[in-house]
Amino acid sequence: MPAGPVDAWTSPPFDPNIRGGRIYARGAGDNKGKHSRSSSQLTPTLRCMEDSRATLSSC
Repeated sequence: MPAGPVDAWTSPPFDPNIRGGRIYARGAGDNKGKHSRSSSQLTPTLRCMEDSRATLSSC
């Protein structure tokens, strides 16, 4: 995905910048893979738990 107009950024998008104790940069918090994997397991777990006898450990 393009960074868009660089002049619209507070700091250069590809140079890490620390402000207020946080790191700002393009992709500095990229964790789509982790969220995708976690959410892909949520639906089957919820379906399993619909059975009132099921417990989280049995799902």
